Amino acid sequence: ISEKISRTLGKMCRRAGEYNITVTVEDFDDCAAPYSTIKGLEYFLENTEGLKFTFDTGNFAYSLESAEEAYERLKPYIAHVHLKDRSYDSSRGTPDGTNAKADLSGKLMYPCEVGEGHIGIEGLVKKLISDGYSGSFSIEHFGACDQLEYMKRSAENIRKYLG
Repeated sequence: ISEKISRTLGKMCRRAGEYNITVTVEDFDDCAAPYSTIKGLEYFLENTEGLKFTFDTGNFAYSLESAEEAYERLKPYIAHVHLKDRSYDSSRGTPDGTNAKADLSGKLMYPCEVGEGHIGIEGLVKKLISDGYSGSFSIEHFGACDQLEYMKRSAENIRKYLG
């Protein structure tokens, strides 16, 4: 199935290229996705001409992989960065528990402000910049209890990291 997906993505990349559009894949936090791990992403990025990577810093936690290792292995393909952090603090959960996401070990993760979880966002942002990344960052807080407050605090943290 991965070969078929890669062939289809290749067709999309060629067609999109005609319009100066970049096609990206993101590390998706679901075990059914063949691109949810570093190895899976490497397969598609290495075997699909023109395909790029949207680096979601928080999604590798789902697969119990290091965002730092993912960055080092996949950095030649990065076209965009979603800054997402994860917390194991259950006080960040909604009363009905719908914003919790279990990692592959079954441990529940919760959304949190960028820089206030366990991903190591500050180091990743500084590494991206020192390695020459000049694209934009988007902040992602899917399921946050207070989106506006999370965005404000995340933006403050990122401004500090960028100095």
